[in-house]
Amino acid sequence: MINEGDFDNPQEIPNVFILDGLNECTDPKSQREILKTLKVAAEQLHYPLLFLIFSREDKPIRDFFNKSSMRRMSNRIILNEKYHPDADIRIYLQSKFNDIALNHPAGAHLPLPWPSGEDIDRLVEKSSGQFIYASTVIEFIESHHHSPEERLNIVFGLAPTPDKDTPFTELDALYRQIFHSVPNFNVKDILEVLAVFFLADAECVEKSPRGIERFLSLSPGRVRILLGDLHSAVGLPEEDDGPIGVFHASLIDFLLDCTRSGEYYIDVKAAHASITRRLLMSIMEGKGFPSYHPIFMYYSDPYFSKLNHPFPRTARLLLSLSEVGLNPRAPPQSLRI
Repeated sequence: MINEGDFDNPQEIPNVFILDGLNECTDPKSQREILKTLKVAAEQLHYPLLFLIFSREDKPIRDFFNKSSMRRMSNRIILNEKYHPDADIRIYLQSKFNDIALNHPAGAHLPLPWPSGEDIDRLVEKSSGQFIYASTVIEFIESHHHSPEERLNIVFGLAPTPDKDTPFTELDALYRQIFHSVPNFNVKDILEVLAVFFLADAECVEKSPRGIERFLSLSPGRVRILLGDLHSAVGLPEEDDGPIGVFHASLIDFLLDCTRSGEYYIDVKAAHASITRRLLMSIMEGKGFPSYHPIFMYYSDPYFSKLNHPFPRTARLLLSLSEVGLNPRAPPQSLRI
């Protein structure tokens, strides 16, 4: 730390103190202690000194800056769509791919154009305004021990991933770090909420805190409690009826791949079976059985064709289908009204 007596000339005193990556300090208690120390220093110093803190907005950090005393003495800049991150990410990707084409041992053998404009668009979309996805992809593709074209196909899921050679090692470490901050007793409920958010059709379930609470029969405010520790990946609206947002479009890819997510894996078939059972329960509870009921939209061919897996016929689901008079052995398209 700097003491006022360390400099003879006041003009030599640094006027900006930069702290980068506070979230990399994974202990919430340590994060708070660092911020408290900086706050005390800012209050007691007799010369102007700015503290510039760069960090992912983890819950302990967000809560600290949300205090009224900190609101009075700090400004917050959220690097969201307002600053056009997609344009910057596109420039970054194009520049890096040009470098690969010029400097990679196999660069002269790459097809032209490579990658295509559509490939760049897909990578920008998956980045969700976050450079970590784009930089992770580039780091994987630019390896001089592999074909860049084949590595890009692996990123897009068009080629098998060699054992212990995954394109998203750094990104997966970030997601696991985020989930490790969640109390163990909440993990199961959090994954259930995320399964509904990502997998249920928007025509069936309102993707808001209140809508998901109603669908899962959770107490008011429960979704905010559960998703609060995922604040750096999931955005909660100010109002309970507002839409939930996701800062990382690739989060769902992580959760649906058991080799990447491990204990945080969401089984697609089991999740869809659970969602369908809950829709059936709403029918059995007397909430209506009209031809436009969400269950029939859920059973419709166009929706199930997007799932790319067989209809999830679990024993509990088959029983629920029988209880509402639907033929559980019939294919989905025959269940239309």
